[in-house]
Amino acid sequence: MSTHPHAETSYTHIPVMFRDEYSDKTYGTIVLNGAMSEAQRAELDGYLVRGTEYRPAILELVGLEMNRVDDEWFDMNLTEMSIEQTDRLGWDGELDEHPQASIEEFIAGFKAAAERQWRLRGTLHVEIDASAERGWRETASALKSVISRVEEQLARGELRELPFTAVTNQDGHAIGRVWVTD
Repeated sequence: MSTHPHAETSYTHIPVMFRDEYSDKTYGTIVLNGAMSEAQRAELDGYLVRGTEYRPAILELVGLEMNRVDDEWFDMNLTEMSIEQTDRLGWDGELDEHPQASIEEFIAGFKAAAERQWRLRGTLHVEIDASAERGWRETASALKSVISRVEEQLARGELRELPFTAVTNQDGHAIGRVWVTD
């Protein structure tokens, strides 16, 4: 039996929120092992966009493993951050997370995301119109054309320059479109 007094473990609780296009809000808490210092909080604050915003998908991309990998913008409320003696997640919040990263690793993930300007590498979007002339039947040939165009763009390092572009069937009729977002 140890004669040392039991040191209580501290946990950092950070409230988060997501607002959808209808302004409906979803809440949660990110719980980190350990107590985040004021200097660490200030550093983390410096990596958020417009003071509160972050994108979980970018954090995943830079190697910070989170449960939420949404490409949407979430809000992190560092002014309401608290140090607790429990790791209980947000009391049933839908966005609750307990990443298995140290506070230093967590902040490093945000730093890396900020260095990427919170942008993804480039996501290719393809829409095929089923009602277009031979739309679905021409999907394979249309996608081969898109893949060829994207490979050309990638070879030139210009994938982000792929604007809304028509996808055509073998007869040259537009059956959809393709574009790239961040």
